[in-house]
Amino acid sequence: MKLVYRASDVLEAHVVQGLLAQHRISAFIQGEFSVGGTGELAPQQGTDLLVNNDDYEKAREIVAEYEQSNSEQKAEEASFSLSLPRNYKWLVIAGLIMAAIEASRYFLH
Repeated sequence: MKLVYRASDVLEAHVVQGLLAQHRISAFIQGEFSVGGTGELAPQQGTDLLVNNDDYEKAREIVAEYEQSNSEQKAEEASFSLSLPRNYKWLVIAGLIMAAIEASRYFLH
């Protein structure tokens, strides 16, 4: 087995593992269960994703595409860091509903 990706955390490792699975490449997450032992175990730099030697080249291509799209998305998010949340309309509606409920409680009692 060869190291194809070093994820920053277990969640990202599962995302990349799922991406590889969509291309029929099985991947093994090494260090997945050592996260809970932080403080008791030696520090670990990340969570490794391993694939079979035969699948390595195709997996590297897929991971490279993922890294490129991920870096583009992070750059885009950084440029819009002061913008409203994606679902801000629902937050406004929920706030108005809560205000209406509190106002009705105040005036009805």
